[in-house]
Amino acid sequence: MITLKHTPILAILFIFLTSGLYQDHSKYEAKVNTYKEECKQDIKPARYESSIVTYYNTSKNSQTKSLEILLISSGNYVFSVNGKLCNSNVEMKIYDNPSDNKKRNLLKTIELKNQMVNFESNDLNIAFRKMVKNADRLKKVFIEYEISEGSESQDAIILVLGLK
Repeated sequence: MITLKHTPILAILFIFLTSGLYQDHSKYEAKVNTYKEECKQDIKPARYESSIVTYYNTSKNSQTKSLEILLISSGNYVFSVNGKLCNSNVEMKIYDNPSDNKKRNLLKTIELKNQMVNFESNDLNIAFRKMVKNADRLKKVFIEYEISEGSESQDAIILVLGLK
């Protein structure tokens, strides 16, 4: 039977067992922050606007993660996406509308596994105008990360957005 006199021993045991997990998480977050800084450098001379880190657990099943990015300004946005923490294949698809819209158009597809890529909203607008007649510019983009199945691991995709 566990009594109150055993509580300090249990607390020390708990701290000992979880301290390794905390150190591993801290190292992982340090990697995420390093890769985010790489993306910030990659968008220069554009001004940094925002970043989104998408965390996911790779498993035996494929999965999809979705983002909506507002393009408020009429200027040229620069996207830098870092997939160096992706242990399985990730295909990034960029659309003009959300998945429930039957008239959505695929603007760009990018493979992300273990690499960093960048692109600009001007390129997306050119593709958009070819598909949608009399279109002005994109006000939003919808990004889907299609993540393949793989060995179990915690992964992340870092997206940094800048404005020229």
